[in-house]
Amino acid sequence: MNRQTLWNLILAKLEHNISSDDEKLLSEWMADRKNRQAYAEIAVLWKKVQERATTYAPHPAAYWEKMAEKLNLPSTRKKARRFQPVQTIYKVAACIAILVVSSLSFYFGMEWDNQAPLEQCYTNINGKSQVTLPDGTLVWLHSNTTLAYKTDFKEKSRTVTLDGEAYFEVAKDKEKRFIVHTDEMAVAVYGTKFNVSSRADKNGVNVSLLEGSVSFTTPANSEERFLVPGETVTYDKSSHQVSVSRDEVEMNAAWATPTVQFSNRSLQQICEVLSKRFDISIQVEPELGQKYVYTFTLHDENVFEILELIATIHPIKYSFKNDGSICITK
Repeated sequence: MNRQTLWNLILAKLEHNISSDDEKLLSEWMADRKNRQAYAEIAVLWKKVQERATTYAPHPAAYWEKMAEKLNLPSTRKKARRFQPVQTIYKVAACIAILVVSSLSFYFGMEWDNQAPLEQCYTNINGKSQVTLPDGTLVWLHSNTTLAYKTDFKEKSRTVTLDGEAYFEVAKDKEKRFIVHTDEMAVAVYGTKFNVSSRADKNGVNVSLLEGSVSFTTPANSEERFLVPGETVTYDKSSHQVSVSRDEVEMNAAWATPTVQFSNRSLQQICEVLSKRFDISIQVEPELGQKYVYTFTLHDENVFEILELIATIHPIKYSFKNDGSICITK
């Protein structure tokens, strides 16, 4: 069975729109115990996506379209067709929905044959999600971010591949370094807290170190260079130039950390953090951006509670636009 056919059969089944012939084909595939387990896990994920999607869109399949595109899966819009059985069964395994902080995130492991290792892939579509890796490392994924690793993770090496932005709290292991590969940089650590931003559509790769020590290499220079806490390295993909500077690294990772301390921060600076933390566009009237400053600690409050707090301190108001963005005015 090819992936596209299987994907379409499963979707038709979940939408209760499957023909009797296709139902029989899917039943043949599910005769295998592992396949039945995979389908059961996908069905659980489907149910959760439906429940979550009612808040965002009229039809939950829209999120499956996004997920399919992100994971290079076939479109779910095509009608399922009959197939001839083949020896290699493509299957989706260990499906887990992670719905955290208004986010929609998926975890997929895809097995291509019995010898090759599985690739575990976390893809976060919007908001942010926290995942725990097999070694105990905690990772926060920002919107439109994918994190992948092989099933020999921890046993042979601790290596992940990142496309997007993530905040890491790496479990200590003196024997095995933790390595993050982006398209233009490799970051190696034993145990530390740092933020990595590396998106395919952006020219720069940024690594901010909050705690511990990390080293990095680039295609232009394979020699390891080290950061100390409070430093950020920026790599320019076009010029291949590297710059290291002292930075407010806590603010760079404020979208992910449990608490954020604002001390005499301007309204504009705070809204930039909130925009990233809650994955929402916040527009501040120009004359207000630097006029007001605030000191407070952010814990688990939502964006509405924070805006209400700000509005009680200074004479501002906030409103929502049709596109879901927030506008702050006098």
